[in-house]
Amino acid sequence: MKEPAVAVLGGGNGAFAHASHLALLGHRVNLFELPEFEQNIASVRALGGIELVPHGLDRLPKGFARLNLVSTDPREALEGAEVVWVVVPAFAQTRFAEACAPYFHRDHIVVLTPGNGGSLEFVAVCDSLNGSELPTVAETDSMFYACKRTDSTQVTISGYKEGLGVAALPGTKAPEILPKLKQYYPELVGLNSIIETQLGNVNLVVHAPIFLLNAGYAESKQGFDFYHQGCTPSVGRIVEAVDRERMAVGQAAGLSLIAMCDWQIQVYGHQGAQGDTLTEVLATNPAYRGHRAPQSVQHRFLLEDIPYGMVTVEKFGVLVGVPTPITSAIITIASGLLGVDLRQKGWDWRRIGIDNLSIDEIKAFVGHR
Repeated sequence: MKEPAVAVLGGGNGAFAHASHLALLGHRVNLFELPEFEQNIASVRALGGIELVPHGLDRLPKGFARLNLVSTDPREALEGAEVVWVVVPAFAQTRFAEACAPYFHRDHIVVLTPGNGGSLEFVAVCDSLNGSELPTVAETDSMFYACKRTDSTQVTISGYKEGLGVAALPGTKAPEILPKLKQYYPELVGLNSIIETQLGNVNLVVHAPIFLLNAGYAESKQGFDFYHQGCTPSVGRIVEAVDRERMAVGQAAGLSLIAMCDWQIQVYGHQGAQGDTLTEVLATNPAYRGHRAPQSVQHRFLLEDIPYGMVTVEKFGVLVGVPTPITSAIITIASGLLGVDLRQKGWDWRRIGIDNLSIDEIKAFVGHR
């Protein structure tokens, strides 16, 4: 009997890293991209695979990863797959749910990586289109790789995160699915619910503050190393202030969160990340070396990490009575910079069923363990 295939949904940096790494580990990988973005995978389909180039990571395999299937047809991409990794920004998750919902079945385990709390909306979309065959949906608190597509058929991986958290919806399903997910990523750690994966995603802590405080330099097109040069000691203090607010909200809500510096050492310590301050940890993290800053404000560092991350911290802060002045200021400034109210761009709490609920009611709603 053939080993079940694994499906990777997406056509960007993370999806290429997932697909090539898992294929080189010996798994049968189906790569799916939406038909409207077929150009993202056209060269891979023609070649039959992706070239994986690990940078400073002896633990990762390297070379040409031949894929089992490369397709824009969700039916064939999901056929024979047991685990489905959805590797797209939060604002694209709903579109992938719409495309794939008719072809999901109850034996599928769908993992949003990272989830940003999107499991609730993903399930709602699937339920509206195929309520009789809902998959088990889970999400991680971050993406597994620091990576970048270096051409149309190649991806470079500079960082591999050990010990990422994963939670199921409801949270009580985590012990059931964790052994299957560990077949692909053995270092995964089970979390109590998707609230912990959402507030545990440290992208919301680091990306927007560094980018906003260097926005003029970024837009000047001169370029700089986002983490090593952009997070100076003073900028680092702002990032750490955002993290303290996130941690205070989590503590008041009864969640198990990890401080940003500790998380960096937990997932990147094996590559050499160390230090007592965020600036020191980022400066010693080789996974971030050479990561150039975006040169446009129309970037997921603002368009994803604020509405799907920082806004949630602010909302939970209101629920538990913890002020978040630095976080709120960054949301407001970024909204002005973009000319868009980012507080209106994230998850619609009314649509996903948690509007007007208390923190304890939300925890019960998502099956917090």
